[in-house]
Amino acid sequence: RLTMKSLIQTEFLKFKRSRILYISIFGVLIISATVLLQGQHIFYGEKYADKSGWLITAALSLGSFYILPPLFALIGSYSISREYQDGTMKELAIIPVRGKELIVSKLIVSFTFCIFLTLLLFVLELFMEVVLYTNKLTILEMIGYLKQYFLQGIALFFAITPLIAIVTIFRKGYWLSVIFAMIYSFAGVFTSQSQMFKSIYPISASFCFSGFYDVSGMQFMIACISLIISLLIAGIILRSARVYRME
Repeated sequence: RLTMKSLIQTEFLKFKRSRILYISIFGVLIISATVLLQGQHIFYGEKYADKSGWLITAALSLGSFYILPPLFALIGSYSISREYQDGTMKELAIIPVRGKELIVSKLIVSFTFCIFLTLLLFVLELFMEVVLYTNKLTILEMIGYLKQYFLQGIALFFAITPLIAIVTIFRKGYWLSVIFAMIYSFAGVFTSQSQMFKSIYPISASFCFSGFYDVSGMQFMIACISLIISLLIAGIILRSARVYRME
């Protein structure tokens, strides 16, 4: 029987040969370019981008509401659905591996790449802050922003897992995940404006979890519960659907 380590290594190799990762990196570059253009706007004689931390903050907000969730959903659903897309299900049927182990390995690799994309966005924005605009950021501020991006990446992946699970039931319809995720994440723009719902709705709850929003201890706890429930829902859907019927 293949070990989990072998499954994860195999999934990494598959992603390296896939165009999905390059498409996702291009999406991150789009976020950076958009924020850079927005930063050229002048307010009271000063560019937005000249304000220390503006680019990093704006990129995390823009990316989390509009770009990163669709990319995360695409990566996750493609990873699980690709066996049907590439016609490799017959080969998997003769390999000594359980379906749930295969799905877990795919989710782990998808999660890793999603965190990579989030941190790549941070590096690009930090470069623009420090090099292009020579903004004065202390080491502690940089570490704080890095932590914020890292936690935001984790939370967004948790928030998006139910969509990944739902779309993979369609097997070859992983591009549907982009459309669903765009609608799902855009709704977070409105829930984030509500004190009642911003810690409940998973997308806006990600901002509460990462520390992007200043929230009370109770709101932080609710946000954590919301994200955990999202992950549990995804697990229930994938288990009940039995996407890989190998058990």
